[in-house]
Amino acid sequence: MDSKGSYQVKGWKLTQQQFVALLWKRLLIARRSRKGFFAQIVLPAVFVCIALVFSLIVPLFGKYPSLELQPWMYNEQYTFVRDMPCSVGEEEWTTAPVPQTITDLFQNGNWTMENPSPTCQCSSDKIKKMLPVCPLGAGGLPPPQEWVSEGKHMKFISRV
Repeated sequence: MDSKGSYQVKGWKLTQQQFVALLWKRLLIARRSRKGFFAQIVLPAVFVCIALVFSLIVPLFGKYPSLELQPWMYNEQYTFVRDMPCSVGEEEWTTAPVPQTITDLFQNGNWTMENPSPTCQCSSDKIKKMLPVCPLGAGGLPPPQEWVSEGKHMKFISRV
């Protein structure tokens, strides 16, 4: 006697039979655990419906007007020039005001060309940081600068 049975199910009928068996198994498991059924079937369906509702509310990307960027939309702007004669404008070059604590720091410190100012603390293996943490006075004193009017906005020109 052959142990296969009277006939063997193949093709589409086999796929249909396996699909029905999987659904029946899913139903039996869902009857045992209502929380599992809710977490696996109901909750994802609710989130998909909420996402579809929000996608109808938000307008399409093409409907927004394009942004016009202008230099005067930003705060002070610095343009650095290298050792130009002081004839850019009629005003004299000035140095930006520096707090007394920073002036004392630079006068009393032992600064060299290799170590010109307080050092910033950057990211290391022990401490991960996105940006360096710099103490007051890092980078040195501000360069001499002059206010220059260009059209609708003012900007600094600094000599380096």
